[in-house]
Amino acid sequence: MIQIEKEDLIYLSEIFSAVEDQPYRFILLCDDLTFEPGELSYKMLKSALDGSVYSPPENVLIYVTSNRRHLLPEYETDQRGGMFVNGELQQSEVMDEKISLSDRFGLWVAFYAFSQDRYLDAVRLAVTREARERHVEIPLTKELEQEAIKWSHDKSKRCGRTAYQFSKNYVGRYLLARQG
Repeated sequence: MIQIEKEDLIYLSEIFSAVEDQPYRFILLCDDLTFEPGELSYKMLKSALDGSVYSPPENVLIYVTSNRRHLLPEYETDQRGGMFVNGELQQSEVMDEKISLSDRFGLWVAFYAFSQDRYLDAVRLAVTREARERHVEIPLTKELEQEAIKWSHDKSKRCGRTAYQFSKNYVGRYLLARQG
């Protein structure tokens, strides 16, 4: 595994040259990738994904994680400039450019917000796992569920990460209360 920061995307061709003759397979990971206005290193990644001169060798896969669907920021003004051509609305070139990078990835994995029931299932699982690691048994009560729901409201999201963070906090408070 090779982790690369977005600032180093300009060195993709050098990285590819360094590993292409190795007898191993590599995953090139760029974690939590987003670009801000004026950053141009995304063009190097776009070229590598497109199959240009900067294409990765056969033994390299590129993985990117991001919290944005489109890796470049989107603005309301980007939506302007669309026009009707033969009765069909066509996107502006600005939006096409912004969407084009994320379109080059073969697989997207989206994480949608949980229903309350699914969130509480995740909380119970996370609390049970966290308690087991601490060699303690914690009852899964209605009070725990109510606290978990309040926690998710405070965090504005019901998802696995929120359930995990709640479980760490809840088990920690439980253990502190037992000591005192």
